[in-house]
Amino acid sequence: MQVKNIDVTGVAFDGTHHVGEVVMTLEGVRTKVEMKLACRSERGADCPSTLVLYDLMTDALEQAKRTPGVRVEDGFEVDITTAKVRMA
Repeated sequence: MQVKNIDVTGVAFDGTHHVGEVVMTLEGVRTKVEMKLACRSERGADCPSTLVLYDLMTDALEQAKRTPGVRVEDGFEVDITTAKVRMA
């Protein structure tokens, strides 16, 4: 499946780790799925936002791979030149 869109919102540090909501749009040959996932990063409060964003997206992809409704045989393709990534 190809990741077409990733929106990260509600990023906050709760005292021990960063949390955020990730909405991903995945497209396959015959399928289009939008997933809304609660994600987290174990990085400290003073960590650069780019690393936190990377962790949240990685956590989202790992959760998506384990989701029963998503059949991923060849993994996910994330083409940064075509996927839209937005952090609000």
